[in-house]
Amino acid sequence: MRLKRATQGEDVGAPIFELARDTVESLDRAITANPHLLLAHRWAFTALYLTGDVQGFLDRLKIYHQVKAEIAAQHQLDRLGMRFVPSYPLMRTIGNTSVYEALVKCRTLNNDTSKLMLVYDRRQAGNFVNPHLITYWHQYMTVIDDPKTVRSLLPYAPPLSDEDCGPIELDGQVLYTHSAAALVQRRWEEENRPPLFQLREEDKRRGRQALRELGIKDDEWFACLHVREGGWKGDEHYRQAPIEDYIPAIEKITAQGGWVIRMGDPSMTPLPDMERTIDYAKSDVRCDWLDVYLCAACRFFVGTSSGVYAIAHAFDRPVVQTNYLPTSTIYMASKNLFLPKLARRNDTEHPMSFAEIMSAPFSVAANDAVVEEVAKATVINNTPQEIQEIVEEMMDRLDDKWETTEEDERLQTRFKDLTATVETLPGLPGVPLNCRIGAAFLRRHQSLLPANTAGIISTVGEDQVADG
Repeated sequence: MRLKRATQGEDVGAPIFELARDTVESLDRAITANPHLLLAHRWAFTALYLTGDVQGFLDRLKIYHQVKAEIAAQHQLDRLGMRFVPSYPLMRTIGNTSVYEALVKCRTLNNDTSKLMLVYDRRQAGNFVNPHLITYWHQYMTVIDDPKTVRSLLPYAPPLSDEDCGPIELDGQVLYTHSAAALVQRRWEEENRPPLFQLREEDKRRGRQALRELGIKDDEWFACLHVREGGWKGDEHYRQAPIEDYIPAIEKITAQGGWVIRMGDPSMTPLPDMERTIDYAKSDVRCDWLDVYLCAACRFFVGTSSGVYAIAHAFDRPVVQTNYLPTSTIYMASKNLFLPKLARRNDTEHPMSFAEIMSAPFSVAANDAVVEEVAKATVINNTPQEIQEIVEEMMDRLDDKWETTEEDERLQTRFKDLTATVETLPGLPGVPLNCRIGAAFLRRHQSLLPANTAGIISTVGEDQVADG
């Protein structure tokens, strides 16, 4: 698809908006001929999402949900009492397992008793990014991997499937996956429910032994660090950052008695030799079960807009997200902290306001091409000082040393009100983000906040139409 190639940075000879319009028009002709053509519906809402048309995307997502239900009812598949989840989040990227977390929590709150099915051919098991992680999901899913049985079940899967973009239903609302994850996380906390996962005793035992062999004593704590680079899945500069920008934060952690374990893969830029710091990404001990243990046992996790933090979140570890984009995907818990990347408008070179950063099309820009061509922006990495400050804030909060000022709370309230007003969480107008933006970062950049939220929606909307 030319549109997909364009979003990946290839020159295909046409603007993204033009390609998206042509793509949707072609798909609509196919849908007119066959209204139950599920793949055409899915490609249509995907095309709209890729170009920042949030309302169009959400409208099509609801239609897709309705059409799947119609097909299931027509063929009596709705009587089977099962739903299918895709295997590719575990095969391609850990971050997409956020759809599993959202589904399981929403189903729990919806009192949904249908059986959740994870179906894959066992001959593909070697493709799993982290085979050990799937053993934790077994408690919530029925796993079928026999090749013959898989072939017999797959024809029933499309109208009964729950995919990475959604739709996911919660309390009668048809939601985009990350919005569902954010809303259900809010409910999960309000009802004081436990995390989805607890480390098994065997993993605790061998995990502690692995830490001892790395030089970390039983009474010492550690933080995990993951900074996205392009070696694993390819460059996506809008959500990457240089590891050297995190050295002051590493030094702050180790100065307070902690260890830092840098997560990732062997293609990453090596860390310099530093005290109490383990470059696990480049280590010979790196393996699937230890990946899970470290994310689940760390005191807190420092990440970027990359999926490894999803493991820490599922085990309810505190998370600090830095250099985070796109902002519409923030589904973290209230105890977590984040820093978005800032940006400037390419036409004026002026910094974008928080209203622009937290609303479409920039908030849903999920690749470099959309950031540059649709949002017409250049992203700005968090500074080493900003990263160090938010890590210090998390440590102080965990040590009960954080002193909240009235000014900080006032700024946080203004920021959260803004996210509710501009609908940072697509499909959830009036619902703010759960987590907090870094206090020092918000003080430093408070000029990017509006004086009040009145009129923000119309102003942002007019800017987007003009840009489009």
